Amino acid sequence: MLARIPSPLGFDHLKGRRVSIYAEKWLAPVLTSYASSRADVANPRSQTMNVWINDPIFIVGDHFVLRIPIVAHNIYKMKITIPIRGGEFEYLSEEYQNFLNDIVSFNDKPKLIKLIGIDSGSYRIENVNFSLLNRQVFDEEANYHILKIRSNHPDLRFSWDNEFLVLDIEFGEENYRDKLIPTIIDGIIDKVSLLVNLSYSTNVDFLEGVIYKGEEYIGKTEPIISDLHYAYEHAHNMNWPEINSIEIDKVINWFEENELNLEGNSKNKLQRAINAFSHVLVGLGEKDTSQFFWQMLGIEALLASGINSISSQIELKSSLILGEPKEYKKKIKQLYNYRSRLLHGDFDFPPKFSSDEDNFEKEYWDYLSFSTSILLALIRNLIAKGGIEYKFEYNLIE
Repeated sequence: MLARIPSPLGFDHLKGRRVSIYAEKWLAPVLTSYASSRADVANPRSQTMNVWINDPIFIVGDHFVLRIPIVAHNIYKMKITIPIRGGEFEYLSEEYQNFLNDIVSFNDKPKLIKLIGIDSGSYRIENVNFSLLNRQVFDEEANYHILKIRSNHPDLRFSWDNEFLVLDIEFGEENYRDKLIPTIIDGIIDKVSLLVNLSYSTNVDFLEGVIYKGEEYIGKTEPIISDLHYAYEHAHNMNWPEINSIEIDKVINWFEENELNLEGNSKNKLQRAINAFSHVLVGLGEKDTSQFFWQMLGIEALLASGINSISSQIELKSSLILGEPKEYKKKIKQLYNYRSRLLHGDFDFPPKFSSDEDNFEKEYWDYLSFSTSILLALIRNLIAKGGIEYKFEYNLIE
């Protein structure tokens, strides 16, 4: 196919397939400069550039003709079946149902694929399809799929008591190795879990699932759960803060517009807060008391400036943003006091493997739920307004 494209070169249509462009020295800087925002890899030294394209194409410019060959790819198709569940409280069930209804809308979203993909050329996601096996729909194909998995994996908690998220993922990778796939899949599900729990006002837990390549069993997925329902319960009982859901498309666009990602080190206060929030998502049965510190770190990243009067800053700024609590006004100040006492060893607490006879954990989980609700509300408030930080100033009134 021939295409006549006026200068500057149009690369907007180069999507869907990975290709390698080779150009002479005088042309390479032009290509890499113009297509840098659309290129997967741009390497002026080797005069090559990897982009995505639908078909083989000739680009005809004002002074040159350039042929773009498609790089051959092996496509490996994986089917991942994961039991999922929502919050334990009745008032969260409607939001969980909204999530279930939205699952099919996750398809055909290049921005989502970019966010949940691997940040390298290896095991690149060519395509991903989300679907739901609903316990209320007993169709023959779904029953066969679940019964087969239950038969092959009796140790897994597979039953019609759960809905099942099914991901059909196509990987393009020339040096494919099955043993790496479970780790790669777990990383993808981690990111999906974070996006979902940042969007919907309910917890969505991903239980242990299975990975198949055709009829070949590849491995299991690690469970990702949270106690977010306790954070919602705390906010519900305290009537503060208000935690509104955000459309997942808006969350995805917000990540892209602000050049945020779901892996790697943070580069600003906002990314620190998101990364800190991610620590609320843990493995099944995992007992990690560091979660409270991460939630407080996220709050301080968004609200605190300097190292002085942190407690007062959190109390004042959170009230300005989220509204002043109608009840339990002192609890915000007590939150930071609890954090300081815990950090500086002012509490007696049991070892990790021991039972809690003095109710240390009861108070700890109460403050963890409180801090998580505040951090989640602060992040969602930024997303709703399309912002990336909270700015404050002092005004002198004369």
